Amino acid sequence: MFLVFIFLSHHSTLLRQKKIWYAGIGAILLWHIYSGIQHIQQQELSWKVNYSMARTIFLHTNEDFGYYIYSPELFGYSPRYAMEYVQKEFRHKAIPFEKKPTTYLIMIPSLHNGVAEDMTWWKTEEVRIATSAASVHKIGSYVVEKYILSPEDIAVMSNPLLIQDIHFR
Repeated sequence: MFLVFIFLSHHSTLLRQKKIWYAGIGAILLWHIYSGIQHIQQQELSWKVNYSMARTIFLHTNEDFGYYIYSPELFGYSPRYAMEYVQKEFRHKAIPFEKKPTTYLIMIPSLHNGVAEDMTWWKTEEVRIATSAASVHKIGSYVVEKYILSPEDIAVMSNPLLIQDIHFR
């Protein structure tokens, strides 16, 4: 693109036709805007995907629920913000990092050599959920698992050292 810009600048000054220069710069600008929009829409972890994931979770339950987020960087800012944003549209509450009778695990598996990692260790050792998921959904790069927990399952506390807040900001 830079070479096209140089070519247009050089030829427009030689020919003294500014219309060619403006048309070329306009075409480059429109191409970049179009490419940027396409890139954003194709991103696996874009705001559009985060919003869709959070909205799907809220639509699939009619009661307060708990949720945990796993992401490779461990903070999970984007899905957490999406959950808090979408919560404003519904009456029921989403309680982060707390087990409730309905609990969701929102996971973004990291890739190691092109293979998605297994989240079993995180579920059993960190969140401490040993039951099987009631449902599993794949939304973009997210894997969302819904659990229906008994009072005994809820009584088993998750690891208190899990990063549960955005206090690092």
